[in-house]
Amino acid sequence: MSPRTPPQWLLLPLVTALIASLATGCVTYRNFPREYVNAPPPHFGGKATYKVVGSSIAGGVRELGQVLESRSPFANMERVEERPSQGYYVEVHVKGQAPAIPAMVFGYISFSLLTLTPFWSTQDGSDLYFEVYRDNQRLQTLHYEVRRMGFVWLPMLPIAWVNFFTYSEEDAFRAIANKFFEDARPLFEG
Repeated sequence: MSPRTPPQWLLLPLVTALIASLATGCVTYRNFPREYVNAPPPHFGGKATYKVVGSSIAGGVRELGQVLESRSPFANMERVEERPSQGYYVEVHVKGQAPAIPAMVFGYISFSLLTLTPFWSTQDGSDLYFEVYRDNQRLQTLHYEVRRMGFVWLPMLPIAWVNFFTYSEEDAFRAIANKFFEDARPLFEG
């Protein structure tokens, strides 16, 4: 276990707390290319396949799959379970980043006390690794990160509506998928 990896028994309460924080705090996402949230994808034509490995807390992986299938620059892009021997294939690894140890401790205390004490986190989120293959040969791996910023405290309940105007995990993952297609254009057009 690395020094920054939290004990497993702390993760479930923290994840539950982060989801519940939407009702009593403000959460937004950062460190992603915001200009790509609704960017149109380039057009490559042809066919490709993909697989997403990993999960996320608030719908990011589901949105990522939808973008890869329905907003892909390929004429046809479908999900597969095994890497094909022919054609383009993209394997996306989503790896969660836990909050810092102090944030976890304050989060655990805060949610144990029903958010009567404040909790904040700025370092948790996800790392996404897009591995691009052509004819079963890896061409390149592109890395992107998303970080979540959250502040939870019971007195913030009256302004929790602000969350409707901040970036969601789905927005962040959609932007990263769009940015990936732009960054990988030379690989797909070559």
